[in-house]
Amino acid sequence: GDPRGVAGGDEESGAEPDALLVHGFGASSSQWRKTMKAMVEASGGKRRVYALDLLGFGHSQAPSLTYTQYLWADQVREFGLSVVRRPYIVAGNSIGGFMSASVAADAGSVE
Repeated sequence: GDPRGVAGGDEESGAEPDALLVHGFGASSSQWRKTMKAMVEASGGKRRVYALDLLGFGHSQAPSLTYTQYLWADQVREFGLSVVRRPYIVAGNSIGGFMSASVAADAGSVE
């Protein structure tokens, strides 16, 4: 899905890893608005922060699929590869936390 929020940051610097935030069950990317702004400010503008809507939530499409943790983990992973396209921190709450941990573990880096 498309990001529903990308908070500032210097796209070219790479001084701080980007961040991808994943919402919880029954929520959407909009829950991260204030957090995204605070994260960019805390990095001095050297980090871009993304939030996406998991399929079936928020502004995302709701295709007729079986929604599983595997589908959402693939969505988060693909978003990182196709949109963020550089090292990033992934974090979330509720089901988003589970998806974040799954994606990080599959990538071989959990911090």
